[in-house]
Amino acid sequence: MTSLCKPLNESTLNVNLNEVAHSLVRELAMACKKVGIYGAGHPSADRAVEKPFFVLDHIFGFKRYAGVNLQNGHLYILNIRVKESVFSAELIKYMQILDVRAILFERGMTMAELGAFIGRFVRRINTADHRNLLSSFLRDNGIDTIGVNTENALNRFESARKYRGDVDGDFSLKAVVSQCLGDDIVRLADIAATDDGLTDEFGIDYDTEVVHYVIPEKVSSLPSGIVRNELTQLVRRIEASQDETERGELVRLFAEIDRLLYYHPQRDEIIENLEESVVRQGFSQEEADELRSPVGRIKAQSSERIEELLSSIFAPGNGEVDAESFTEAFERLRKTGQMDRTQEVFSHLLDLLGAANAEFRQKALGLLLDVVRTFDLEADESVTRRSIDQIVAKLAEKKETFEYSEFIWQVLQKCLRAKKYALAAILTTALALRRRIARDVTVYDSITVKKVFDSFDQSVFIPQLVYDLTSADFETASRIREILVATGSEAVAMELSKVISHPKRQIRQQALKVLGELGKASLNVFSQILADDAMFRREEGCASLSNERWYVIRNSIFVMGLLEDAGAISYLKMRISDPDVRVRHEIIRALEKIGGEEACDLLMMMANDPSEEVRDLAVITIGLIGSHDVAPLLIDLAQANPPVTLKAISALGKLGGRQAEAYLIRALEDSVTFAGLVSTDVSRDDLSLAVIKALGQIGDQRAIDSIKEFKNSQSTAQKLFFKNSPVNRAISQIISQR
Repeated sequence: MTSLCKPLNESTLNVNLNEVAHSLVRELAMACKKVGIYGAGHPSADRAVEKPFFVLDHIFGFKRYAGVNLQNGHLYILNIRVKESVFSAELIKYMQILDVRAILFERGMTMAELGAFIGRFVRRINTADHRNLLSSFLRDNGIDTIGVNTENALNRFESARKYRGDVDGDFSLKAVVSQCLGDDIVRLADIAATDDGLTDEFGIDYDTEVVHYVIPEKVSSLPSGIVRNELTQLVRRIEASQDETERGELVRLFAEIDRLLYYHPQRDEIIENLEESVVRQGFSQEEADELRSPVGRIKAQSSERIEELLSSIFAPGNGEVDAESFTEAFERLRKTGQMDRTQEVFSHLLDLLGAANAEFRQKALGLLLDVVRTFDLEADESVTRRSIDQIVAKLAEKKETFEYSEFIWQVLQKCLRAKKYALAAILTTALALRRRIARDVTVYDSITVKKVFDSFDQSVFIPQLVYDLTSADFETASRIREILVATGSEAVAMELSKVISHPKRQIRQQALKVLGELGKASLNVFSQILADDAMFRREEGCASLSNERWYVIRNSIFVMGLLEDAGAISYLKMRISDPDVRVRHEIIRALEKIGGEEACDLLMMMANDPSEEVRDLAVITIGLIGSHDVAPLLIDLAQANPPVTLKAISALGKLGGRQAEAYLIRALEDSVTFAGLVSTDVSRDDLSLAVIKALGQIGDQRAIDSIKEFKNSQSTAQKLFFKNSPVNRAISQIISQR
């Protein structure tokens, strides 16, 4: 039996294969680009190879093989036809050059093997020589986990169902496997009885454990009438069979189907009277029962641990608590001005919330909740403030028990209802100090704190706070902002996403400030917006988004840049081929704020954009945010993409570093290098001017000496007749400033 690399769970079954396929396209294309420039084995190339490897490793969690296929000019990943983009075009280009129709990656492949494959995949060699075939390279290097144009690779693609990734649909692993299973109960029984070889026998290219996990849900959804008809026909075949061996096999098939029907909600109706017919064919009821192994029904379980815990510890062993009398007495203390005594009682109850005796904790909690409900925050604000200070102190000491969660939430609700936002801000800020983000996962060091924030997420206060944020004075708005940021809530980010396109600039700014501070919560919400194809629908033949959608998309991309989180890049990648040039502009601006190697990699892809404005902006941005290591990428861009050659040269000047400077000097001094950059898009004079300005921007002694040498190399006639040319004026200005 095939074994899964990772434990199977609902999260795995809900993986969107369409998203995985497009992710693999993007990461493979980026890796090919960088390996082609840096060469296999370079640290930057190795880092690029890691990303598609991890995507493939994810796929190998539920499939033994991952296929990349080219058919009729369309690229298929996992038998899903991916959308046309700069990434798919990059892979198609290499596959067409090498006459590759099918690539098959197999579980067990190492990162080194993938790196070697990509290194050979992007090399420019003579493909007419059979010794240079990619398959020969893999064979000679002992790489048997990657197949190119093999029978296995082609058969797996051609025999399996194909999907359109550019069409809406359910691409979850569970749904795709369910479609592969079909609706024939006999076929399902055969599959359920098969431990291996599902691809060869049934054309299902997924791990057996995944398939068997999905079968019960598939069976439960089959129409009962159709299933009974099939079983009835099977019984008739059993009754008509004269061959004992054949009849035995048919009976066993019936038993297999019967076993599956334990998953069907209408099993009794389906199977009625049919079992008896089978038993009459020479099998006793015991033998028939023996063929059916007991199967438990799949059930979803939900845990209400918190409510169960509170119920279990409530044990009135020492008599009933007269809550009404206590509340009246407590009010009496307050109304007679005995604030110190009131606070003492309140403090004592708070201390009891941390008592070892569970019954005491429950009684104290009940009394505190009753007391808080009677608070009049206008008249009792000082008492409330002192109570909140005590709660904050307990949180700081990390001595709170679970009972605190319900009490703190009651106090917070009281403050929010009365719109005492200054008090609520003190409490939420203290709670936020007990939460941290570790590897993009929110971690609470107290179940109490988590419970309060969970309650807040499900409350009616978030819309209220966002509304008040848009209309409050400066001081109140500041307190509301503190509350919203302290929650770290996706629900808050979602509510704010509704106002980031508000016509009033002040309101937009307030919302964006909070979103920028919410961090991962904002990223999660706005990544969902960018991943939603419905947000990018437009009228047929129209490249531009409607104004309503454009404002939402623009602000979503803006927030991603504002967060300066590299995690946003994977979602920005999805939209760099959007027909609306404004979307591509905004992506570049966001990448400039995010910065880093991944941002530069994506900008390199955008340097091939059909829009001159987008191309130029992408290259300029690389120069602004790139490190010296990016120089080879810009050099390759200058050589391979004439429309952006001048911008790439300028970006090299902004970038600086040894590699950039050495190349610029060579371009100025070496006629062959210089001539290689001249084209119909780039004149010799414009190129000379760009190179000299770039060296001047670097400005070290080596660069200045190169400019001087270029000036001295001019003939007397050139110096005389072209004294006031843009090139010579630039040279004079640079030298005069040194």
